[in-house]
Amino acid sequence: ITVETASFDLQLLKNPDISGKEYQEGEQLGFWNIREYVLCRDGHVCQHCYGRSKDPVLNVHHLESRRTGGDSPGNLITLCETCHKALHRGEITLKAKRGQSFRAEAFMGIMRWEVLDRLKASHPELEVQNTYGYRTKHVRIANGIAKSHCADAFCIGGNLGAERLGEFFFQKQTRRNNRQIHKLSILKGAL
Repeated sequence: ITVETASFDLQLLKNPDISGKEYQEGEQLGFWNIREYVLCRDGHVCQHCYGRSKDPVLNVHHLESRRTGGDSPGNLITLCETCHKALHRGEITLKAKRGQSFRAEAFMGIMRWEVLDRLKASHPELEVQNTYGYRTKHVRIANGIAKSHCADAFCIGGNLGAERLGEFFFQKQTRRNNRQIHKLSILKGAL
């Protein structure tokens, strides 16, 4: 069993044209911290009242809680002290929505090694090994195979002379439990 334990290139997901030293020159280059970056990105202006409150004190607010949304710039917005306090009192609501989240990609980056370890534990009779994306890419290019997920799986398997079935296994993550208290329609067999 061969598993490709590749990590997601988050910068490439954000900017498909990135290359070379641009990886070292991200969006926060030249800023001391995330707060300074967000204030500059928002033009040092409250993103709710746009300066109408005349409050000179600016805060960086988490659109989604720090625990669930983190401190990424896409989860932060500039608010003046007046609007920030009013928001926390429930007097105003923001129209701004959280930026792109890479939660699923981060989860897969963490789980890739767990998948490999579980395969090794569940199949001790087989040789379970890992490979990396650069190896898969080399095999694909050296054999003139077009880029696709199925073609990459074929290259990872290593038997390029095998006949392809034209089918592939697709797995989707689904919730194990439904903790919703109220349902609009009663499920079959439910009381």
